[in-house]
Amino acid sequence: MKVEQIVSMIKHGLISSIRPDLLHAALKRKGDAAFEVLSAMESYSDAPADSDTKSITAHLLQEHDDPLLAGRALRVLAIAWGLHEEYRDEVLRAIRGVEWDESGDYRLSGVLCAGFLLAKTLDNEILAAVLDRLLDSTELSGTREAARDAILRAMGNTSKEIVEKSVRLDRTYLPSQDEAVVWARQQLQKSSAAH
Repeated sequence: MKVEQIVSMIKHGLISSIRPDLLHAALKRKGDAAFEVLSAMESYSDAPADSDTKSITAHLLQEHDDPLLAGRALRVLAIAWGLHEEYRDEVLRAIRGVEWDESGDYRLSGVLCAGFLLAKTLDNEILAAVLDRLLDSTELSGTREAARDAILRAMGNTSKEIVEKSVRLDRTYLPSQDEAVVWARQQLQKSSAAH
């Protein structure tokens, strides 16, 4: 079975109809084939086909020569399959940055995952790391915007509301006047005061 057929079946909600060995083979090919399958799984699949699929996907987190692929695997595990808690430490590691992610792709995926994790449970360590990404003026603009979106998601905003509250993070951006920054700082201060 070709990768295109596997992707098509996933998009049509037929992931359970794909022979596991064929799905696994596509993921193990790595590169573009695995990326296409993971992209379809991220968008169209809410559960792994089987435990081996989950294990193979998790193994792709170690693809240090392909941060984009590793990041897509993290997004499938933490967002699509809802395994936020199980991959919490990996999400945090991605947000903080790893030496092999020169392009920032893995870090961006970590920030994207953080929004969904924070929407379920307020994790101050994750929130602080996301806030650091947002406030880092040397960070890629897409990652900063994703960090702001993650905080807005933690605040309980829907995807539609997040889009409506979008702002340009350019030189006119004032963090002290941003509701997301103010809220995140308040949450972190509350936690610090409680301890």
